[in-house]
Formats: sequence, structure tokens, C-alpha cells
Amino acid sequence: MEVEYDLTPEDLIAFQRYHAQNAPIPQQRGGPTTALVGGLMFVSLATTALFLVFADNPTAAFYVEMIPFVVLGAALMLLGLILYGRLTASLRLNRAMRQGRNMEKFLGWRRVLLDAEAVRNISAFASSTYLWHGIEKVGATLQHAFLYINSVTAVVVPCRAFPSDQVFKDFVDAARHYQRIGDIADKTGGRAAWESPRSGGSEAPDDAGRAADDRIIRG
Repeated sequence: MEVEYDLTPEDLIAFQRYHAQNAPIPQQRGGPTTALVGGLMFVSLATTALFLVFADNPTAAFYVEMIPFVVLGAALMLLGLILYGRLTASLRLNRAMRQGRNMEKFLGWRRVLLDAEAVRNISAFASSTYLWHGIEKVGATLQHAFLYINSVTAVVVPCRAFPSDQVFKDFVDAARHYQRIGDIADKTGGRAAWESPRSGGSEAPDDAGRAADDRIIRG
């Protein structure tokens, strides 16, 4: 299967959002946000304990009663930081794209081809081939497909590049089919079922035993 489209900043932002929740390898949790959340939980428990201890002391109880408001303020600050990060993601991306020739190299025209052997990603500046046993994951939403070439980077294919949602679904299903077979072959140390010892491989059959679709899909 082959598809052509123009990659946009919105496509890259969609990948960032997907990756934050669905990375092939779970991202390490930690840093200031985790520390702040843990601190809020500790303060909440400590506030309850202190309130019970100093319930009979009016002055101490007053200060203890102020602690929840401090916690609330910290929680609101954390929420604001998270929302700020999401709202400014597009601004940060646009700033990076404006540096040098990044805009024309990272965005613009793309041609992506799937066959039994590999994913081929072609732009005006480069052509890359990724064998299926090296593809980490094939992720998808209703609007995009993400072919992970490693744990942090993916070939992004938008649904709008296809003539219908069904054709997009067929594309995703084919990619997952090839990736699954390539992964099995890699783990067992053998050849994919359709590979010929003398050739670089032939077209893989689909589930019905027919050759995989090699149409050029144009949106």
C-alpha cells in the first residue's frame, strides 16, 4: 500500500499527545511534578493528624485549618502548569520549526509505502526504509496512524490522506499484520513465512491468502 500527504505541525502535536499516554516503553515517572503530587498527599495526611492533635488549642487549630488552603493553592498551581504545557506545545513546536530549514525538512510532502518487508518513508529530502522486525509498535487514533521506528519516534500518517475511513483502517490493519509477523520472526530467529531464501522477500499474503494490496492511495 502507498499513500501521499502533506505532514503538518498539527500532525506532530497529535503524535506528542498520543506518545505521552501510549509510548511503546512506559516513560519514566519522576521529576518536579511527581514530587509535588507526593508532597500534596503527605500534607493532606499530616493536616488530618495535626487537626486531631491540636483540636483543643484554638491558636494551633487555626494554623492547621489554613493548611488545606495552601494545599489547594499548590494543586491549582500544578494544574496550571500542566495546562500551560499543553497549550504551549504548538508554540514550542513552531519555534523549533522556524530554526534553519527544519520546517521544510520535518514537514511537507510525504510518501509512505507498506509491503511485506518494510515501511518506506520518502520526503523531498530523504528516503528511509524500516524493516518490520524493527518497528516497535503500530499505534492509531481515529485521525492518525503512528508507525514507531524506535521508542520515541514514529512515521505519522494522517487519516485525511485516505479516501475513506475504511481505507485508513485497512492501512492500519495491514501495518499491524506485517509488524506482528515481523516481530514473531525476529523473536524466533527465523524468516517471515513469505520470504524466499534466494530473494529479498516477496509480497506477503493477507488473511484471505491473496497478495497484499499495493495500490497508490490518494486522498
